[in-house]
Amino acid sequence: MKDQSVYGSHQCTAKADSTGLRCKCRSAKGRKCWHHTLRDLNLRVKKSGVPAAGMGLYSGKRPFKKGQRVNYTGEAMSRAKVDARYPGSTVAQYTYCRSKTQCKDARRTDEKGMGRWVNDARGTGKHNNARLSAHSASNTYSVIFTRNIPADTEIFAAYGSNYWRG
Repeated sequence: MKDQSVYGSHQCTAKADSTGLRCKCRSAKGRKCWHHTLRDLNLRVKKSGVPAAGMGLYSGKRPFKKGQRVNYTGEAMSRAKVDARYPGSTVAQYTYCRSKTQCKDARRTDEKGMGRWVNDARGTGKHNNARLSAHSASNTYSVIFTRNIPADTEIFAAYGSNYWRG
């Protein structure tokens, strides 16, 4: 499957503990460098345990409790715009739709929400430990942990049957 990611690189948005000044590191995986993502969100993006999946989202040094969440952000668009961007049988790899009018396309790797890095455990022998969720009133999307997640564990959520039909 062709990679649909749009790689944006920018300076980390966090402030360094030692100086109080903006971090000078660059990142293409979220808004913060890996060090500050780990420090502030207790998350790491690194090679996925899912074959051919690329990168995955992992819990950091501390475990997560069931019910905690990670934001899933992206470009807001309708299902019609998604279909125009990804024509024919092309699977919209980073798009999550809750209805015909409300979708998020997280193809940009520098999105502030880290949910775009979550993979589906389907076919791996591993189990999903989170679920995708949409809140219609606020038009927000998130990944909610469905069980306790130990430290340094990959986070998985089912993509749904529509994803796998493509």
